[in-house]
Amino acid sequence: MSVFGVFAELDGVPTAAFEKLATLSLALVAKDPRVSERDVEALYESLGGEGLAKRSYAGLAALAADMARLDAGASQVVSSLEENGLTDSAKIGFFGAAFERAKPAIRLELDATLGVVLPKLVDIDWRLDYVVRSSDDGPAVPVYYVTLHVASENNDTIDLALSVEQMQDLLLTVRDANHQAARLGAAAAAVAPSST
Repeated sequence: MSVFGVFAELDGVPTAAFEKLATLSLALVAKDPRVSERDVEALYESLGGEGLAKRSYAGLAALAADMARLDAGASQVVSSLEENGLTDSAKIGFFGAAFERAKPAIRLELDATLGVVLPKLVDIDWRLDYVVRSSDDGPAVPVYYVTLHVASENNDTIDLALSVEQMQDLLLTVRDANHQAARLGAAAAAVAPSST
């Protein structure tokens, strides 16, 4: 059985208990320091023991982490819950809205946990200059000067001097990377958690 198979069982859970489960699941994924062991024990009691509570938490936490990783919106979360058997529209709506509020904190936790925080490109400056040589050396040579501004701890800049051919190669590489990212994004959205 898929970890998301538990969603069908959540229709039978009282709304107040589901809301507590959803809130606690999102807070635990985001590693909210306000969540205590007592909160978890109270959740187990409200759901009639650890079995359903643990399966439900695992399903909702996995869904939240995966959807946050994909930077999915509430509508995608709602669709995934529906596809995996949850039919109570009030519960679905509650989790979708709660996920949207918790998503930034979950994404920060995922970045910190994965340990990979790459600098973000925030601006590009460029200019085209011609390097003029003496008349004996031949014609002027075009050179692109490119400055990449990145958001990092030091707000670094990266300076490049590129020939026309190197600039064309750089542009082709960036376009290829962009197309590949679009294909991966589409593929990830197509295989978002479902009952299959």
